[in-house]
Amino acid sequence: MATLKDVAKLACVDVSTVSRALNNSAYVHPETKARILEAVKELSYQPNILAKGLRQGKRNTIGVLVPHLHMTIFAEVTQGIEEMATKEGFATLLCHTEDSASLEKECLNRLRNGFVDGVIIAATGHNKKLVRDIQASGLPVMQVIRKVDADISSVTVDYETSTQEAVAYFANKGCSHIGLINGSMSLAPYAERYKGYKKELKSRNLKETTAGFDQPVNTMAYGYDCTKALLQQNPELDAIVAAVDTQGIGALRALKEAGKRVPEDIKLMSLTGQEVGAMLETSMTAMEIPAKEIGAKAAQLLIEEIQNPHNYPVGAKHLIYNSILVERKYMRDFMMNRLHHVAIATKKYDWYVEVFSNLFEMEKEKSVNIEGKRKIWFKQGIQINEVVDSSQLNGKLDHIALMVSNIAKLVGDVKSYSIQKMEQSGY
Repeated sequence: MATLKDVAKLACVDVSTVSRALNNSAYVHPETKARILEAVKELSYQPNILAKGLRQGKRNTIGVLVPHLHMTIFAEVTQGIEEMATKEGFATLLCHTEDSASLEKECLNRLRNGFVDGVIIAATGHNKKLVRDIQASGLPVMQVIRKVDADISSVTVDYETSTQEAVAYFANKGCSHIGLINGSMSLAPYAERYKGYKKELKSRNLKETTAGFDQPVNTMAYGYDCTKALLQQNPELDAIVAAVDTQGIGALRALKEAGKRVPEDIKLMSLTGQEVGAMLETSMTAMEIPAKEIGAKAAQLLIEEIQNPHNYPVGAKHLIYNSILVERKYMRDFMMNRLHHVAIATKKYDWYVEVFSNLFEMEKEKSVNIEGKRKIWFKQGIQINEVVDSSQLNGKLDHIALMVSNIAKLVGDVKSYSIQKMEQSGY
């Protein structure tokens, strides 16, 4: 990386003269200034505007580059980043790259010449040199979700293992024709998923059935088109593994149009489970990723490096999270998942067990039709989700008990059991 001294040496002037010329802070003879600008161009010199910003007191900002947010895992990742950054007194500057190499390059150049202290990136993999140059200039960089450069620190997921577990799960359920909806093999998560898919199928002597197109992958339309292609390739298909929930939603539509029932005829799983997948009436099992936690950890590690540049370990650090298999069936599962978080946070395990038992009985109650149950679970699940996501859990347990009680009343003989239980136990 060229420095101000290198420019001064090539232009045969003092460093102070270069500084005045580039900052337009004082008069510099036109011929001298032209010589300096020619040296800047020849050396590809990038002024350290960050240092200037720090001298002026402009700092505590993290640049975040992600492909997109709408119905993707990156929405939750970004939320985790922002919450951790705010907690540590940092602001975030968000850039959407749409997985475009040129747009990513433009965003990176803007960030390196702006007042940010570090960069968190879910990279396309097409601007490795630029990302390395940014880090070499003294601006810390952290990869998130996608690790495209082993020399730069990252917080990611074990995509290969999670896909192996997904295939093994279906195979153990008796499936022998398992299809994969994947994405661009130039992106690490998709390449690693395919590696795990291929490895597990080979160990079980099963054949591959994959589909992919040259179009945006994190969409319902992509999942729809790929599912139709999978069915054409293999009419005996009995399971589909989708990379993300949005693909899975598109797959559900394609399967319905084809007259295939899920999960009776074809089982379906998402490898990147989000809460939107838990809202679906039709079952879609998922390998859930702790996206929010991943974002928070990436921000924490980056801020640690920003605040302690001399004490930070030399070399890249790579933190890998595991996915968790979640068998999604009904809105009950979503709601009980939220209540489970409350039980863990407050150690009210006996309350959780009784709530679960009684609500399960409601599911079997014949007097309440399925559509009615679905609407009830959806409404109550949303409310409980909002309560659980609040940081003030202890002060809102009565609110949760009341909502659970409203559902319990449908069973009749267990009405208001939850509030009574809370009062008796001193919760």
